[in-house]
Amino acid sequence: MKITTSLRASPPRLALPLALGLWILAVWWVVIAIGIAVDALGRRAEIPRQRERLARIEAEASRAKSAPVSLPSPEALARVRERVAAMNAVSGSVGLPASELLAWLEAHLPADAWLVSLHHQPRQAETRLVVEAASTEPLATFLRALEKEPRFAEALLLRQGVGRGASMVQFEIRIKERR
Repeated sequence: MKITTSLRASPPRLALPLALGLWILAVWWVVIAIGIAVDALGRRAEIPRQRERLARIEAEASRAKSAPVSLPSPEALARVRERVAAMNAVSGSVGLPASELLAWLEAHLPADAWLVSLHHQPRQAETRLVVEAASTEPLATFLRALEKEPRFAEALLLRQGVGRGASMVQFEIRIKERR
């Protein structure tokens, strides 16, 4: 019987997956480097166009500064005010314009409350709101802000109910504006 032996150690079992992983990582880094280089070249090609655009904008700004501003005379402004007042009298609008009301609501509505419904009646100087929140605290804060607003003669809670979800609370509020 003959005994043979090999003095060479068997390769570790992790060597092949480790080498493969390192090659994949190296290829990935090369692809990223190529992408960065292509992006840098694209941005470099964009520089002349951006300089052109900046020169145009600066030229327009200097022209706008040097152009004389002609304001209408005080008599012309008074005539325009009279015409606007006459148009407002004909239209019968008494209350706040909708844009002004929406701007006020945007500024004072708490972040965790949502405006669900708005029924604005400028001829009657009245607005009905439905506001919704997860709890009553932001709605009560909003109602207090409405009551403190000097443009509103009255802010009245008409109804408190359940919102879209079972956990949501809705307030229906009527606002009467000062005339």
